[in-house]
Amino acid sequence: MPCRAATIYRVLKRNGLVRKRKKKVQVKHDLRVIKALLRPFEKIQIDLKELSDIPRYYPYYLSNYPRYQLTARDVRTGLMFYSYAYEKTTTNVAVFTYLLGQHLEQCGVDLSLVTWQNDNGSEIIGAWNNQHGPTLYETILQKMKSQNVRIPPARKTYNSDVEGAHALIENEFYDIEDYQDLRDFLNKAFTYSVYCNYQRKFRYKRGRTPIEIMKE
Repeated sequence: MPCRAATIYRVLKRNGLVRKRKKKVQVKHDLRVIKALLRPFEKIQIDLKELSDIPRYYPYYLSNYPRYQLTARDVRTGLMFYSYAYEKTTTNVAVFTYLLGQHLEQCGVDLSLVTWQNDNGSEIIGAWNNQHGPTLYETILQKMKSQNVRIPPARKTYNSDVEGAHALIENEFYDIEDYQDLRDFLNKAFTYSVYCNYQRKFRYKRGRTPIEIMKE
């Protein structure tokens, strides 16, 4: 006997078989619960931020100041690490990842238990027509025996932690600071990283700083 889709839906709903769509707030809450179960440095999101779209920084961008920010953020604690580059290349991303990996290893982190999550930018995966095997970045991760996860194309929300860090540093650093020279810029950038990791409290992490979460 033929039956319309609307009739089927009505019967399912009447019998409590239709799952309600979660609100965005609920989805965020569920993700935070899952992230809270991770170990420190179990998952690190890595991304590159171009600095040309920040009005206050743009005059410096046109001068001899860095054009790109390389950022890594630990999903569990929110600890943020970043460096700077003048070129958008897999080599720069690989060097940044290698240095951060060495630092973590010296601090007792087992790199074989770390998963590095990245998007599909050319600085990560190379040119779209790359047929020469893994990029230098991917080779570095293999040498460290770490895992590598690539998010689906055009799904920046998968890298929400590192994207959130980019929004944070733009509002709290690039949009308010001026610099006398390159040394002054690097000093202030370092100072902000110390503030963000040791003093800045995050409401969605129950009002704790990243270093407090790490100590716990």
